[in-house]
Amino acid sequence: MEDKNVLNFFFELGQLQNVDREGWKLTGITNPESVADHSLRSAQIAYFLAKMEGHDPHRPVLISVFHDINECRVGDLTKVAQRYIELDEDEVMQEQLNPLGGAGKDLLNTLQANDAERRIAKDADVLEMLVRAKEYMDQGYTVRDWFENNLPRLHTDSAKRLGNALRELSSTDWWQDLKQFDDI
Repeated sequence: MEDKNVLNFFFELGQLQNVDREGWKLTGITNPESVADHSLRSAQIAYFLAKMEGHDPHRPVLISVFHDINECRVGDLTKVAQRYIELDEDEVMQEQLNPLGGAGKDLLNTLQANDAERRIAKDADVLEMLVRAKEYMDQGYTVRDWFENNLPRLHTDSAKRLGNALRELSSTDWWQDLKQFDDI
């Protein structure tokens, strides 16, 4: 593995900060989060889902960190765009990771595995989108249908439970008990 190839891959990964999550634009959200933003919180969610499901979190977190790397090259295609464009995500990732030798091959094998850890990572991906949808709903955007239509995509018991619990919360509840008031 050549240093140049590794560094070029690092630069390529930086493009995820510039790729918007395009699907939200279909709902009228003009400034959605980036794919990098999404991937970070997906990985953080994967850690907790893995623990809740009784799995070692390392592989689900690893998968979540890298699950959208193909979008450096092809962008974030909406489901509408995918009706017209045939994309082989595995081929894109293979081209990205081949120059990285054994480390790239190991990562590709991890990303392509079909096992419990990958299902946890997929649930983290969907759950992150549902959490973001809840934030957008609380800001007044009309994305409830999006939220409800994606809940059935969750597979693990923990993800289903958390997804359903989102309905009852406000995205700003987390800080309400943290604020302090000075006695006047």
